[in-house]
Amino acid sequence: MTCRDWLKNNGYEDVVRLIDDAIAKMASRGSKQRRNWWDILSGAADGKPCVREGIEFPVLPCSSNPSG
Repeated sequence: MTCRDWLKNNGYEDVVRLIDDAIAKMASRGSKQRRNWWDILSGAADGKPCVREGIEFPVLPCSSNPSG
């Protein structure tokens, strides 16, 4: 299961749209760069959201309980 699949299955369709927008921007300029979306969605070292392709990505909440 990809990051995008997990996001779709867990109600984060809005974040999937942000990722799709970023991928489209990269493709439009011919970039073949790949991104680790989990790293981006975990935020910066200072806890602030990451900005990629001019898009601010939210920091996803995490749970200490693996079952949700």
